[in-house]
Amino acid sequence: MGVIAGKNNINLSKGINSLPDTDTSNGYIESDFVGANYTKGKWNETSVNGNYRYSAQDRDFENISHKETFLPDLNYITDSKSSSFSDSDSHTAGADLKFIIKPKSTSSNKKVRLSNKTDFKSSNQESGGSVKSESYYDNGDLVSDYSSNSESTSSSSEFKNEFSVTPVLNNKADYLNISLGTDFSKTDSDSQKYSKNILVNSDKTVIQDQINTTYSNSSNSSDISFNAFWSKELFTNFRLMPRYKATVITTKSEKYIYDFDDASEEYNDFNELLSSDSKYVTTTLRPALKLRYQYKELRFEVEGAYTNTYRDYEDELVTARDFKADFDYLTYSGRVRYRDENGYKNISLEYDQNVDLPSVGQLQPVENVSNITHVIVGNPLLKPGISHNARFQYQNNLAYNNINISGNLRAQFIKDKIINSTITDADLNRYTTYSNIDGDYSYTGNVAVSKSYFNRKTNINLNARFNANYKNSLSIQNDVKFTAKTTVLKPSFSFSYSYDNKVDVTTTYSYSQNKSIYDTDAFNDNSYFVQNLDINSNVFFLKNSFLSNRVSYRYNSRVGDEFDGDAVFLNAGLGVELWDNKATLSVVAYDMLGKNNGYRRSVTETYIQDVENKILEQYFMLTFVYKFGSFAGQKMNVQGKNRSGGGRSRGGSRRN
Repeated sequence: MGVIAGKNNINLSKGINSLPDTDTSNGYIESDFVGANYTKGKWNETSVNGNYRYSAQDRDFENISHKETFLPDLNYITDSKSSSFSDSDSHTAGADLKFIIKPKSTSSNKKVRLSNKTDFKSSNQESGGSVKSESYYDNGDLVSDYSSNSESTSSSSEFKNEFSVTPVLNNKADYLNISLGTDFSKTDSDSQKYSKNILVNSDKTVIQDQINTTYSNSSNSSDISFNAFWSKELFTNFRLMPRYKATVITTKSEKYIYDFDDASEEYNDFNELLSSDSKYVTTTLRPALKLRYQYKELRFEVEGAYTNTYRDYEDELVTARDFKADFDYLTYSGRVRYRDENGYKNISLEYDQNVDLPSVGQLQPVENVSNITHVIVGNPLLKPGISHNARFQYQNNLAYNNINISGNLRAQFIKDKIINSTITDADLNRYTTYSNIDGDYSYTGNVAVSKSYFNRKTNINLNARFNANYKNSLSIQNDVKFTAKTTVLKPSFSFSYSYDNKVDVTTTYSYSQNKSIYDTDAFNDNSYFVQNLDINSNVFFLKNSFLSNRVSYRYNSRVGDEFDGDAVFLNAGLGVELWDNKATLSVVAYDMLGKNNGYRRSVTETYIQDVENKILEQYFMLTFVYKFGSFAGQKMNVQGKNRSGGGRSRGGSRRN
């Protein structure tokens, strides 16, 4: 049995290993949690597991952004400020029961495993936010002055259960697995939203002021699935593996929106276009068959599947949203794998397909005007997008020389890719629909080499890696079709050293060169690089004391004029292990140099955006961790005094 609790984690869940950058310190986050777990029995015997967790979290976010948008016939700039908050609490509980019926004869492998897993979650949330933005042409003329405020409360509950039966049929390890899963959920919410957009060129103001209440905004859904899988050896080393899956998902939703009426000064003007009273049913049937043949160190696999997905959407308020769609498609895959008898060398060649079905909103030919600056209309003629993927993987662990070599190549070709087709008018209002397009493809690859040196007290590891990516992507903006060819080259190197469980140092450097070329003069080609240097060190002294440091340097060659291109972050911690390593007391300092700037840059084919987030700056924290009890029959403080240090490690990995 185990108990865990925490308070005021302040958004750095990994402790000293969390650098104070935009990935780990976006906004202010405070959390409290408490949980308990009970486990009896090991994984390969009859067992029971139960758990409960309560958590509460308060989040506050703020950011400012500068976005330059490039369109074939229009360029504009948007400066905005936004803030938001979210206060939530949740209760999560689960139970997992496994019962194994063993054979009467000890010489038989026949057995039956019955399992049932149940999960329940209940949560409440209150949130809100505000946005203030100004958009202007690249010559400085103001076009749009937009502002919005919103707030909402919601409550949700979910109950999931999965029951499965797995009998092993004979001594050849043939088995059958049958499972039934259910997932029921309910959500109630109410919200209020006010937005205003002042259009300078048109000399008009567009206002949206509306609410929906708890009694008129609710959603109930159910997901029932059936799975069956049979693995049968027909003759030596040849295995037949049929599979069948059936899923029925039903969602009932009511959303009634009321606009503010100036005459009565009340929210009583029913907005039929944004309201809905709908029922949506999706049924999916998927039979599949896989064949596997093992010849010495070679394994051959082929699989084919037929999938039928039927969708039925009905809305009592706006019948134009109604649609019925039936998607039928065949997919197939294949794999050839070589693995030597020791598992040191692995080579595989694979091919498979993925199907991207259009969503409800992408199919409905009705305007979605919930955002007064962006109108979206679906396309009922959309076809599923199909991606063809080919992969080659190589891994060789030269154990005698302590060298590991690995690499992979991947090619992807997409047919009928679903894309957004957007038109932006002179007032910078956007109108989006969806289209299928051909011509997207990409190539990726990487190669890595590592070498280890070690003796009784010392361990040294060198690693070099090179990643490359090329992507040819098509887009449609303002009725102009264009292609972006993007290349990313990224070499990286790492060095680690440890000595006698007293010193542990790891250094990593990476350099990423990014370049995008467009086939139209409407866009400027762009090129930039990003480099990172990380140094992690741990020094152990006075038997049970330790000093930890983590330093990170980051440089972006193409940033906005108002932002720094480089930043240095430093975390440090001083601690002591107590009571035979069962407890740890430490003092941790975050961002000791005070250089955290919360900066992030995004670059796409149509815009460059700089964002600076409200961040948690320099602070100090006292932490105490105590480990007690056992988990699944194993002691929780298994690390003991073997922190890192020398000794031989087996590198590489095995992949089935």
